[in-house]
Amino acid sequence: MVLVTGCDTFSASTINIISFQPKDYDVIFYTHQNNNQLENLYFDAIIEIKADYPSEFSEVKTREVTFDEVEDEIDPKYPTLIIRKDDKMVERIAGQASKQEIINKLKNLL
Repeated sequence: MVLVTGCDTFSASTINIISFQPKDYDVIFYTHQNNNQLENLYFDAIIEIKADYPSEFSEVKTREVTFDEVEDEIDPKYPTLIIRKDDKMVERIAGQASKQEIINKLKNLL
């Protein structure tokens, strides 16, 4: 998994979406590149859990959409990680969160 971040490729109206499907879950990470320090915690947690469970995170997808195309309620100023099962939200982490909290939530999916 390669995560590329760069401020000049994102405009104020776009959101970067990183998604993957461990087991029967859908995990969607919304990032806007506004708060790099917070977003780096999320990226680090995702990379660390992927290193421990590579087969569970083998199909990571990334895409860029406009804020109007985002289906979930998010605050574009903060990173948001949403976990769904059977199209229902089961967990949401947004804004300030510790790396370990994010890792623990993702490990619970496995």
